[in-house]
Amino acid sequence: MLIDRLPGVVLLTSVLGMRANIFRLQQWLQRLNYDRRQYFDEDIDPDLWDLLQTSSLLEIKEYDVFKLAYKEWFGHLPKPQVSEAHFANYMFNQKIPVWVRRYTRKVIELHERDALNPRELGVYQPLPSRKLKRIGKIYTVVLLTVLLYLTFLAYRDTELFRGLISVTKTEWQIGPHNLTTP
Repeated sequence: MLIDRLPGVVLLTSVLGMRANIFRLQQWLQRLNYDRRQYFDEDIDPDLWDLLQTSSLLEIKEYDVFKLAYKEWFGHLPKPQVSEAHFANYMFNQKIPVWVRRYTRKVIELHERDALNPRELGVYQPLPSRKLKRIGKIYTVVLLTVLLYLTFLAYRDTELFRGLISVTKTEWQIGPHNLTTP
């Protein structure tokens, strides 16, 4: 890098504490060039990519990422009108607010350190209701019944097939390799 070749600039940057910022900038640029855009448009905005990745990591909708980011930044959940206005600006203009960018970078950083816990960030997967559990049990019983019925039909048909074609052992043994003359 050009900065490393100039001794006076290195001294000046280290004195001012800017070398750490340059290192962070290099890391950020490397992260942008990281081959993570295999399935998306190559011209996608890095902030948009971070939002999509955060949504995927937390297994929530992008709209919910906006709400969680707002809650972390401002300390309370947004009113529906506020969150819809910010989300509409994102959807139609691809403008991501600062607080969403900060939140997405935090989530990605936690993921890279293997310290990501969605529950700590306020993401809770809802437990199934009684109605869903009941429907699940009904589906399970129906599927098992159909499976047993199909198994019974297959067994019965093979028994019928064996009865229709009654091949004796002697007929079965006679073939081109077992020709014997009487």
